[in-house]
Amino acid sequence: MSQKKQVTFEECMENVKTYIKRPENIELIQKAYDFAYEHHKGQFRKSGEPYVIHVIQVANTLAEMHCGPKTIAAGLLHDTVEDCEGVTTETITELFGEEIATLVDAVTKIGAIKFKDEEEYLASNHRKLFIAMAKDIRVILIKLAEKVQKKKMQKLSRCIYGVQICMKNMHPTSRNSFRISMLNL
Repeated sequence: MSQKKQVTFEECMENVKTYIKRPENIELIQKAYDFAYEHHKGQFRKSGEPYVIHVIQVANTLAEMHCGPKTIAAGLLHDTVEDCEGVTTETITELFGEEIATLVDAVTKIGAIKFKDEEEYLASNHRKLFIAMAKDIRVILIKLAEKVQKKKMQKLSRCIYGVQICMKNMHPTSRNSFRISMLNL
């Protein structure tokens, strides 16, 4: 089974340019990437990879679905409000416009409000997402692209974990553990 490699931003842009031709749309996506890259600098995922790789993969998934430039830009920016210090929905509005800011805000988790328990928090997040989806279907495309990318990373993590266990144990059955973990990809 072949493992699909992580796509670079340049490769993502090659995909984008197959169907998005207007220079101002290409510039918008580039501007969103530059902003995300700058603000996610120094952030890393649990896997140890730079966080910006996640948003590139989300943007590439959106490009594979032939989404428009504003949707791809929102995909690149989707975690900046939640995870980057000093970035607000107002910042996104000023730099990228109301439409992209609305998409980014819709996929951003509710963080400022205190909830009595996890269940109430999740219900509020889902309610916010459903209301946003009713207004603009692109919200669900961004959320689905994000979930697809996270699922791929979980599968890769399980494989890496299997390799680590094999190396640690160095036992004849370790080879079988490795093979089994590879099948889960």
